[in-house]
Amino acid sequence: MGPLFENTVIPPRVANAFALAMQLESFQLDFTTASLVGDLETILANPVYHGAFVPLENRGQELAFDFETSAACYLGQVLAKEHGGTWAGHCSRDARLNFYTLWLEFGEYRFYPIIYMLYRTGNGVESTGSVADLLASLEPSLTDGIDYKRRKHDAWMAEGRPVFDDKPWL
Repeated sequence: MGPLFENTVIPPRVANAFALAMQLESFQLDFTTASLVGDLETILANPVYHGAFVPLENRGQELAFDFETSAACYLGQVLAKEHGGTWAGHCSRDARLNFYTLWLEFGEYRFYPIIYMLYRTGNGVESTGSVADLLASLEPSLTDGIDYKRRKHDAWMAEGRPVFDDKPWL
């Protein structure tokens, strides 16, 4: 695989395609926080949608994104809009690639929405918490632009304390 180039115009387009596709299923994804804890939570709880592919701009399967990438782009786009975040990295049709190459920046804090989505769809709400739980845990870092978890982790490491990270998507 060659080098990955910055490709941050794609996530908002994928988010929009996901919202339009889910509107056809009678969900009201209107790029608000309420839509995250309401309809997105309902969509994530229903595994029938998890295998879906979302085509980008009526181009068919040649530009179709998997469910996790599409839902993650929607989640990320709402957070970016609400908290002034910016997309960084590279977005591809391959979720394995997006896992660590696409993120949102809020000051020094980076959030990887696809990591949350992959854990959520793969392991269920029991392992990740609900979207509302996610938002509550992200709120301080999104609002302040400070990576509180990383700072705590680094301080514990400097003290020689063991660090157990049971929620890697935060």
